[in-house]
Amino acid sequence: MAENVVAALNSMGAQPQGCYGMEAGVPTLALDFLTQSLDPRITFARADGSGKATRVNSAGLIETVPVNYLTYSNDWSQAAWGVAGSATKTGTNQLNFPGTGARVQQAGPASSSAVGYTWIGQCWLSGSGTVALVVYDDGGGFSGTTGPTITLSATPVLATVTRTHTEAAATRVSFQIANIGAGAATVVCANAQLERGSIATTYIPTTSAASGAPRFDYDPVTLAPRGLLIEESRTNYCFQSGDATNVYWGSTGITSKTKNAVGVDGAANSAVTVVEDASGTAALFATVTIPASQTLTVSRYIKYVNQPILRLAIATATSTNGVQGWFNVQTGTKLTCSAIGTGSNVSSSITPAGNGFYRITITATVADADLTAGFNSYSASADGSTTRVANSSYIQDAAMVEVGAFPTSYIPTTTAAVTRAADVASMTGTNFSSWFNATEGTFVVGFDYLSQGMTSAGIISASDGASNGYLLYKVGSSVSISAYTVGSVATIGTLAANTAGKAVLAYNGAANSGTVGGVTPTAITPTVTP
Repeated sequence: MAENVVAALNSMGAQPQGCYGMEAGVPTLALDFLTQSLDPRITFARADGSGKATRVNSAGLIETVPVNYLTYSNDWSQAAWGVAGSATKTGTNQLNFPGTGARVQQAGPASSSAVGYTWIGQCWLSGSGTVALVVYDDGGGFSGTTGPTITLSATPVLATVTRTHTEAAATRVSFQIANIGAGAATVVCANAQLERGSIATTYIPTTSAASGAPRFDYDPVTLAPRGLLIEESRTNYCFQSGDATNVYWGSTGITSKTKNAVGVDGAANSAVTVVEDASGTAALFATVTIPASQTLTVSRYIKYVNQPILRLAIATATSTNGVQGWFNVQTGTKLTCSAIGTGSNVSSSITPAGNGFYRITITATVADADLTAGFNSYSASADGSTTRVANSSYIQDAAMVEVGAFPTSYIPTTTAAVTRAADVASMTGTNFSSWFNATEGTFVVGFDYLSQGMTSAGIISASDGASNGYLLYKVGSSVSISAYTVGSVATIGTLAANTAGKAVLAYNGAANSGTVGGVTPTAITPTVTP
């Protein structure tokens, strides 16, 4: 019998809008991700201490999503929560403070803070005595900031403390609950959170690792909600991704690079206006350290100023193998894409990103051992031409170099490569078994299919944790959507990339079927009854 359902678990480019479990035509489970909230039966995690996972918000702007940097945020019995001043713990949520100075504390990840960061700590507290929350630097770089005094009672209250890091020496922010009264205190704690930002956000549960919030994404142009964004882990290898004025970015034939334009995050003076000269040699480039022999996808967000056609290229430094693509950033048109050297499996795309920006993307398999590559942009006089246009200008923001056959959400970087962890959303145990009928039923899933370049991607699965169960997924680099039912696979329809679709998988043990987009269902005969 299937024991868990995973709504787009490990989905690489499929963005679920809703999932429905049907029995006799009546939904027994209805998950609507377009409401921008998670059903409480779903467990979500993204083990992401980088704080650099992004989404498109309801205003069409790219923003990073909150991270709870505390581990075991609702279990104080764990060793991650240290005690001092004779404090003790009882069970998972009770702290016993015998007198002033007794406290429990947890250090955040190393090198987690920098000058200008604002930190917010919060926790629900009840019990007896007088306590406060404290945010401080574990390495002694800045003194602790104590929040308001909390006189505890049986009624839980949400305690909050805010600290802006101004000291250059501070590197590791930490969180503490301290007894500040003259007598003893008994504290019952729940839902602790330590995050960066000026406004406290919704609580993010954690266990053994820090976790980011689920990303509910919006269309950057129409501003319509697109559902829950689920992505595999990716790394952005391009340093200073949002600042082409930094010395990391080289240039030839460039009159100026000025950080004076509104960026994809909506911030003033955050995107760079690039102005080429009349020499005919103009190029803006970054030298990127990359893994050897991989499929690379590179992208930049570009806004038209006075030059419609741009050429984007990446090629290994010694072997000069890679890909180049031409784009009209005035009309949003993808033009020619061609291999450089032995680059293969080349492709390109241009996607409206809102506020006049387009994300231009090129992909190629680079099968050599060269570990450095040039990531370049140029004006072009025509499609396929390498001739520059004198005095051309464009706005650039949010550059990215990643390993994979399709682009994922932007990962900001500064002085080093940054990795975004995978999103995992699952429903297990009684949260699943309370509604699932193992004998027969139907799954109906609405989703956005964001990229055709992926090799495979799960849309939804229900399984016993091994190989027995049901799965809707996208297969290969084609547009096919397939279904798996306990040992048998069938293609049930097709769907073009960057479009919304609905897939249906019905099962009753011996005779199963599936369809995409309402076409005639395809029979799928299982080899084993689950």
